[in-house]
Amino acid sequence: MKEKVDWRAQRGLPIGPAPMGYRMKDKRYVIDEPHAKHIRKCDRLYLELQSTDAVAREFSRFVGTAGPTRTTAAATPS
Repeated sequence: MKEKVDWRAQRGLPIGPAPMGYRMKDKRYVIDEPHAKHIRKCDRLYLELQSTDAVAREFSRFVGTAGPTRTTAAATPS
């Protein structure tokens, strides 16, 4: 297993599934723009609020336990 991981790392290939905000294309990570907008918003909020709890509270205003309650545009202003 370690050899396979080393082999992929040496070639710059992904070792695991794509992180949030990315998707796989031709064995490479590429930005998945609809999700990346949310990740960028989350990052901006964290830098502004300096609290993961505050970021979670901010996002919970837009997403309830049953799923999205507002539009994507409302949740991620430009």
